Amino acid sequence: MLSRIFLNFVLLIFITSSSYAEVPIYKRVSSESEFRSLFVGKLILHRESRVRSFTISSDGTWGGTWNGKKIGGTWRFVDGDWCRIMTGVGEDCQEWEIDQTGKKIKVTRNRGMGEDFRYTIE
Repeated sequence: MLSRIFLNFVLLIFITSSSYAEVPIYKRVSSESEFRSLFVGKLILHRESRVRSFTISSDGTWGGTWNGKKIGGTWRFVDGDWCRIMTGVGEDCQEWEIDQTGKKIKVTRNRGMGEDFRYTIE
């Protein structure tokens, strides 16, 4: 009985530790200069799909496609957040984070208090 409990304990530790190794570690992007160097001019893909993708331009505009429809608008960087103004929708300031590989992005809407999304950089 004791050996079975010990075996289950060891198995639990192994499963837990191996799952932590796969979890990306994200770092907040809080300056406009860092934001521009990481994201401007690059294709940002939602769930690694061109069906939902956009590009942020250095002139303060952004645009792309989302499920076959054109999206876009203007943007500005305010208090550490990327604020996108979407045509017909309005403004949403988002907290952007980048993982240690520099290829995965976590974006949280409503100044870091809303729903979050995962993107990749192509």
